[in-house]
Amino acid sequence: MVAADSAASPIYAAEPYPWPFHGGTVAGRTALIACVDERWGKGDLRDTPAGAQMSKLAREVTDAGGMVVTVVGSALIAGTGGGPTICATSTDAFHGTALDGILRSRGCTDLLLAGCGLEGPVHSTMRAANDRGYECLLVPEASVAVDRSLALPAAAMVTHSGGIFGCVAGSEALLAALGSHDASPDGWSTLDDPTAAQAARQEKLVSEHQGRLGEMGVDASPYRWPFDMTLDPAHTALICIDWQHDFCGVGGYVEQMGYDISLTRAGLEPTTRVLAAARQQGWLVIHTREGHRPDLSDCPANKLWRSRRIGAGIGDPGPGGRILVRGEPGWKIVPEVAPQAGEVVVDKPGKGAFYATDLDMILRTRQVKHLVFTGITTDVCVHTTMREANDRGYECLVLSDCTGATDHDNHLAALKMVTMQGGVFGAVATSDDLLAAMTVGAAR
Repeated sequence: MVAADSAASPIYAAEPYPWPFHGGTVAGRTALIACVDERWGKGDLRDTPAGAQMSKLAREVTDAGGMVVTVVGSALIAGTGGGPTICATSTDAFHGTALDGILRSRGCTDLLLAGCGLEGPVHSTMRAANDRGYECLLVPEASVAVDRSLALPAAAMVTHSGGIFGCVAGSEALLAALGSHDASPDGWSTLDDPTAAQAARQEKLVSEHQGRLGEMGVDASPYRWPFDMTLDPAHTALICIDWQHDFCGVGGYVEQMGYDISLTRAGLEPTTRVLAAARQQGWLVIHTREGHRPDLSDCPANKLWRSRRIGAGIGDPGPGGRILVRGEPGWKIVPEVAPQAGEVVVDKPGKGAFYATDLDMILRTRQVKHLVFTGITTDVCVHTTMREANDRGYECLVLSDCTGATDHDNHLAALKMVTMQGGVFGAVATSDDLLAAMTVGAAR
């Protein structure tokens, strides 16, 4: 067993680098975030191999002096490991909860993430934690994917670009690093399901809108978007994510990492057409830029370390100036989709456009309810922002041909993730689908 203040060796078997980045696990700084919301599982998690691994991790982390935080949806499962239980109403366990405060008050900087919904709440929570500067490790063996075909792509997204969201490791390697010992499963208890009233309210809402299907909307997957069939320019915004030289320009951050920028530039032409139509109809147009202060004071240490490790260090000189630094040429938006006077530009330090920005306030002030996404990359900044928006109650649509990723398989997997479970994050359509609906709407 490892004492709470002692440091163990890093997990050398982690991918894509020995985890944690700072060079040694400290049990007192480590927390296991166990997403065990039964709405994302099939039956009781403890009856699965992943549940057994989760129990071993929970026992070991607790005995070693770390903390276990159990994330539930609506009191469906009692906490495990003797730690706090967070009741999350969205897929991101940080949104609208005290999770961040709990972790920071305990001095936890390194997070292990596992549980039900590997591609859903586990991934959303990991992304949110990464944007907040936590050093994250995904444990797939202690997780269950709702769609098994998305398990490997979800893990691959974590390790992409030198570990853009952190690392992935097997549970045995993690147990060995912490100081493994035998542990039997904890007694997770299942309580009565309190969601019947909520389900009835949802059914009533669907019924109210059923008669309006086809009246207006976008031919999208997995449902005609938006759900309320009101594509109103006054309440709809076009969000153009990170069309920056660093991500799709020659010599930018992405090209410096060795990726083919034709993949990230693929969505530019259709985006110009959507942008022109949105401007003509008076939509709110919002552009985002990822970048950091010149002194890098808002750049988490692990993000900086990862970028330097793959030869494209944030703040380092490049053909477009200092990479991902605000005010530099590479940070600016490419001319094809450059902001016009009066359009909102949101500067963000993380992958998600809601974290550490005023985006939510801008949208709510303008009474925007529906968001249409273009930009790059599909699997990282676009997806993270769409997940954040969905968790805040916005009705989201991502345009498949107006987005792109440095890995085409990740692009396709990210789009598929949006449509699972009836559209867990919203819907997917093409630019032509949207433009057709906008034309119909303008004619009414």
